[in-house]
Amino acid sequence: MYKSLIDSGATQPGVTSYNREDVQNLFKQGKVGMMITAPFLSNQIKEEAPDLEYGVAAIPAGPDGDRGTYGVTDSIIMFENSENKEMAWKFLDQLFTTEWRAKFTSGEGFLPVNPEVAAQPAFADNADLKAFTGLLPDARFAPVIAGWEEIAATTSDAVQTIYLGNGEPKATLDAAAGEINGILGQ
Repeated sequence: MYKSLIDSGATQPGVTSYNREDVQNLFKQGKVGMMITAPFLSNQIKEEAPDLEYGVAAIPAGPDGDRGTYGVTDSIIMFENSENKEMAWKFLDQLFTTEWRAKFTSGEGFLPVNPEVAAQPAFADNADLKAFTGLLPDARFAPVIAGWEEIAATTSDAVQTIYLGNGEPKATLDAAAGEINGILGQ
């Protein structure tokens, strides 16, 4: 479907030559009609393009009704030989209280990681953020497996090959799947 949008001229020319920041800037200037992004863009628009008229909507569900959104995870680790484990745990307990999570999350433009924060007015009463938080139950996260970065790069390279017209979708994706199976040891 995406390739057909490119071929029909419905996209910005040279779709593979833009990074996320480039596309966000074009969107804020009103030069791109839609984009896939994260909640932090709403805060940027309020500051940098307050007169921009826009809306936030979920990516349409597929033919089977399956919907998803990409969730990003960060990991906090403590080394086994840490000399300050007790203090570190106290810090983490403080950091993950509802009050501090709300401050951090709203200040950074991230989505809440727990329902108590999501229910607060800063998120529940903000139409843009509410659209994003409504998708959290359907979020899918990058798997925690060996080789994930290589798998993601292989997938991205295949999609770019298709978008540039240097490969047919099925054959290119099948070849990428073969590479990925090799990475997974299958």
